[in-house]
Amino acid sequence: MSVLLADRVATDAFWSVAALSVALQSALQTHGVDATIKWPNDVLVADRKLAGVLAEMHGATLVVGVGVNVHRPAHGSAELSDIATWVDDHLSEAPSRPRLREELAVAVLNGFDHWLECGHDELVERWTLGCSTLGQRVRVERGTGSVVGIAEGVDGTGALIVDGADGRVVHHVGDVVHLRPIAP
Repeated sequence: MSVLLADRVATDAFWSVAALSVALQSALQTHGVDATIKWPNDVLVADRKLAGVLAEMHGATLVVGVGVNVHRPAHGSAELSDIATWVDDHLSEAPSRPRLREELAVAVLNGFDHWLECGHDELVERWTLGCSTLGQRVRVERGTGSVVGIAEGVDGTGALIVDGADGRVVHHVGDVVHLRPIAP
């Protein structure tokens, strides 16, 4: 599902992704799915990917999209089971396919509207509460190498702040891997 937001600027991209991630996480929680947000744009259940959220500028229009693994496919999902999951897998009573997709879409769109309209501080607070990356030992993989450290938070643009061996580093892009804590 994609949403078009007119008269936006590129700096709105991260917080629009955050708003959609929070809306999705909330919609999933109403169905009993214990989802978390992984910086910058994934929604996980037990460290397995359930959804991804992306944003892209087209002139002055920001397109924010989300892809959700709602129903496990009949074929070909076994090889993905270690890294992916489906909403169906976490429901005690699964509604019919069309009804579940419709319920999630409506809840996500209503929540997205709320989180876009609320104050920035409220969105940051809610996103921070739902983000499983913060406080974790992570490896940020970038084209120029990787950094290992503790994900401390995000700055005003949504860049990840990591406290590592080289001090505090701010990452605007990169693949984040949640690492196991170091044994005492």
